[in-house]
Amino acid sequence: MTDDRRWVVEGEANPFDLEALVAAHNSGALAGKSVRLQGPDVDLNASDLASLAREASGQLNVTAPPSAANYPRGAAPQAPVNANDDPMRFVLPVNPSGWALISGYLGLGSALCIFGPFAILTAILAFNEIKKDPTKTGKGRAIFGLVMGIIGTIGLIVILIGMLSKPSVS
Repeated sequence: MTDDRRWVVEGEANPFDLEALVAAHNSGALAGKSVRLQGPDVDLNASDLASLAREASGQLNVTAPPSAANYPRGAAPQAPVNANDDPMRFVLPVNPSGWALISGYLGLGSALCIFGPFAILTAILAFNEIKKDPTKTGKGRAIFGLVMGIIGTIGLIVILIGMLSKPSVS
């Protein structure tokens, strides 16, 4: 049984027969393009293309990918990314420990010395949370908070000793 229908694909000069249309669908070349039956304006959406490919697969002995036409050109479905392998984790926090974020910001505030002990405390809590849940990230922020917290705490101690050791004016 032959199919004499011809299909017009957006951006293509020549119409496709059913076999060429299914081959283009299987290769993902139709993703993001409109397809219509030559003649009356009948546009096909992604599910129409998939059902047409299923219909034609019996005639042509081909199988259509499950959802290739549902994605814009060049955007194929990706496997889930582990937070530790995600390159964006260097720019943005990906599944961060809340304590690590707090520790990082308190570490920044440790330049004022008063936040130093709090940065140390939250860094320790962050390390414990990251150790218990390996999917959590933020170890670098926690290390930064710990180091800056130690520096800020040392500065706070020096300031307090300096204030207490001043000779009293009588």
